[in-house]
Amino acid sequence: MKVIWGSLKCIILRSGLGIISAVATLGFVSCSDDSVTGFRNQKPGTPVALWPLDGSVDQNTDMVLTWQCADPDGDSLRYDLFLGISTEPPKVDSNLVIPIYIPAVVKFNTSYYWKVIAYDEHQDSVTGPVWTFTTRREPGIYQVGACSLDVGITITYVLELYEDYALVAGSNSPVLFVDVSDPANPQPAYELSAPGHVCDIEIKDNLAFLAESDFGLQIVDLSNPLAPVTVGNYETEEGFYSVDVQNQYAFLSGPGIYVIDINNSSNPTLMDSLLLYQSNHIAVEGNYIYAVHYGWEVAYLDSYELRNDTTLIFHHSMNLNSVASAVEVDGQNLIVALWSGLVKIFDLSLYPNEISRYASDYGFNDIFVEGDVIYAADWGGGIKIINIRDPLNPSSMAEYDLVASAMNVREANGMIYVVDTDSRFTILEYLP
Repeated sequence: MKVIWGSLKCIILRSGLGIISAVATLGFVSCSDDSVTGFRNQKPGTPVALWPLDGSVDQNTDMVLTWQCADPDGDSLRYDLFLGISTEPPKVDSNLVIPIYIPAVVKFNTSYYWKVIAYDEHQDSVTGPVWTFTTRREPGIYQVGACSLDVGITITYVLELYEDYALVAGSNSPVLFVDVSDPANPQPAYELSAPGHVCDIEIKDNLAFLAESDFGLQIVDLSNPLAPVTVGNYETEEGFYSVDVQNQYAFLSGPGIYVIDINNSSNPTLMDSLLLYQSNHIAVEGNYIYAVHYGWEVAYLDSYELRNDTTLIFHHSMNLNSVASAVEVDGQNLIVALWSGLVKIFDLSLYPNEISRYASDYGFNDIFVEGDVIYAADWGGGIKIINIRDPLNPSSMAEYDLVASAMNVREANGMIYVVDTDSRFTILEYLP
C-alpha cells in the first residue's frame, strides 16, 4: 500500500476480497497499495521532439513523428498526439503506448504544428511545447531564376557550361558569358567575339573548342572567364557545325568528318578527314564516331572508326526517317533527338541498333544526357526529363512548360539551364 499523504502509520482493514479501508492513527489517509512506502507521485518529464526537429523544413510527406519522454518514478506512459496546420493543433490520436505516430495524410509545401501530452499511471500529465515543421515542395520542375539575353539572339544554337558561367551563342551573335553563380539571379557578364558563326561548343579542362561555320575551329582559353583568350585556330573554307573532344583529338563535322590533333592547342593539326557527306551533329565514344548527314527531308546516322589513331574508316549508314537535332553517346547507348518528336535509343554493341524510342507531341531541338537521365528541349512543350535507367523502356519523369520554345538545354549540379526562342535564359531545378 502506498501512502499518498505523509509517511504515517496506517491501520489496514482487510477482507477476503482485499483492502476495505485504511485508517491512520492521526487521521484518515488515502491508500492505493497493499504496502506502506511513504511515496509521493511525480509527473512525467517534458516531452522532447526527436523527429522531425522543431523548425525543420523540406521534410518528406511519408514521415514518422517520434519523441521521447521519461517518468522519474519509472511509470509507464501514454500519450495524446495533436497535429494540424494551426498553432493550436487538434488532437488526432490518444492513449498511444509508444512515442511514435504515423500521420495519415501530410501535404506538400505545408507548415504543420504538433505537440504531445504525456500521462503516467496515476493520470498525472505534462503537456509538451508546440513544435513545427514544413514539408518539401511537390516533386516536379521549378524555376529558380531567369534573365533576358538582349544581344540580338533570335534562334539559339549553342549552350554550354563552364564553372560559374553559361556560354550562349546564336544567330550571328558573339558568345555571351552568363554568370550563374547565383542561380536565382543569372546575369550576362561578358561577350566573346568569334570570326565565324558559332554552331557548337565543347569544353575540356579550361579550353573551349568552338565549331564555327564560315571559319573552322577556334580554341579559347577560359582560365579567366571574364578575359578569355584565343590560343589557336584551324581554318577551313566551309567551317564546322559540330565538335566533340576526346583525349588529344577534336572530332568535327562539316563538309565531312575531321580529326584534329589538339595536343598543342596553339597549333591544332589535321590528322585525317573523310569527305563522304556534309555532316552536322557528331558524338564520339572511344575510337568510334557517330554523325548525322541530311538527305531530302530526312537524316542519316553514320558510323566511323578512327583506326590506329590515324585513319578514318566509314562503317555504316542508317536512315533516321526524320531530321535530327542532337546526338549524344552514353556508354553503350547512342541517343538521337528528332524533329519528328522522337528520341531514339540505339545499342552500340556492334552497329547502332535501335532498341527503344520515346515519343512527344512536338519535335525535339536539343538533348543532354547525364547518367540515366535525358534532359530534352521540346519545341512545343518546354523541358522534358526522361528516365533511361532501363534503356528498353524510357519513361517520363517530369515536364516543365515555357512560354516560348526551348532551344537548348544543359544540366549541372541539380540545375537545368535552358535558352528559348524569346532569347530568355532560364534556370530550373528538378525535385524528384
